[in-house]
Amino acid sequence: MNEIGCLLKSARETSGVSLEEASADLKIKPAVLNNIEEGNMGCFKDIFELKEYISSYAKYLGLNEEELIDEFNEYMFEYTSKIPIKEIEKTIELKI
Repeated sequence: MNEIGCLLKSARETSGVSLEEASADLKIKPAVLNNIEEGNMGCFKDIFELKEYISSYAKYLGLNEEELIDEFNEYMFEYTSKIPIKEIEKTIELKI
């Protein structure tokens, strides 16, 4: 996730767009964009919403959004495959 954030931040800075300008253009809060650029995935409760933010941001910056989403999906697979089964079962039980 850090790599994705660094790529987005670098593209934004290279294009001379401020975080506030990108925020206004995308109608996404500056804090959200900053958390994405910093790789703070824990700040997002909805992974699908985060994925949409990344896609929109990449498209806005002229990056290949499909490649970034593929990288994000790969990261999520790696991240979730390391969660112990007992922890998943416990979370499911709490929701029932």
